[in-house]
Amino acid sequence: MPQKNIYVKDIYGPKKKKKKRLIISLCFTGILVTLIVILAYFGQNVGSFSIKLGDDLTSRQIFISEKEDFSWYDSRLEAASVKEANVIMYPFIKAKECRNTDGSRIWENNSYVSYTFYLKNMGREIVNVMQQCSITGKNDGLELVTWLEYFEDDNEGIVYQGGNVPDKASDPFFERYPDPKLYDLENNIAYENKFYDLHPGDVKKFTLITWVDSQDPDLSEEILGGTIRFEIYFSLFRR
Repeated sequence: MPQKNIYVKDIYGPKKKKKKRLIISLCFTGILVTLIVILAYFGQNVGSFSIKLGDDLTSRQIFISEKEDFSWYDSRLEAASVKEANVIMYPFIKAKECRNTDGSRIWENNSYVSYTFYLKNMGREIVNVMQQCSITGKNDGLELVTWLEYFEDDNEGIVYQGGNVPDKASDPFFERYPDPKLYDLENNIAYENKFYDLHPGDVKKFTLITWVDSQDPDLSEEILGGTIRFEIYFSLFRR
């Protein structure tokens, strides 16, 4: 049977039913912060990743895999999507555990999804590779509140998001948030980058984490029921 979208009003009922509100008390650096976390549900395909290689790479024996030893590899990978995803705050995301978990995994009661995969030069020539992450499926404005963190070879993560950035001056809590880079929503591009001189036998590791942030300034009831999907495409480029 098709799943029905669940809205905030469906979860809490009338305002008088306050017993269904979830209140979490947090203590950061000695300061008690009380937050009312709205348990919101979103549509299907939140955090769905599709990773593809261009023919110009596969013809040179460049492949991707969920396994570091490349006991299995392909030219295309697909990550699981989060159905009825909960919102979460960035400081609660276990990025280190995500980076240490190969393949796709949905974490913390459907609140975020990670995907770790590898790219290897199994050919005989040195290549330069371009990577572009596109937003290929979106509706109801979910791209404005969906955040994406990108790790390459276990280096420090880069966070991307689509809408307004939380104001760190308004609340000390937001000091725990990174300074994000913005999606290029006009061209539906989340991010793009290049890496040079991939030698035969070289392996690159990538981890992607995506979530809907409960503290995003653009989060609203109107966005509930939205969907989003990312496509990561690798291609050859010459200097």
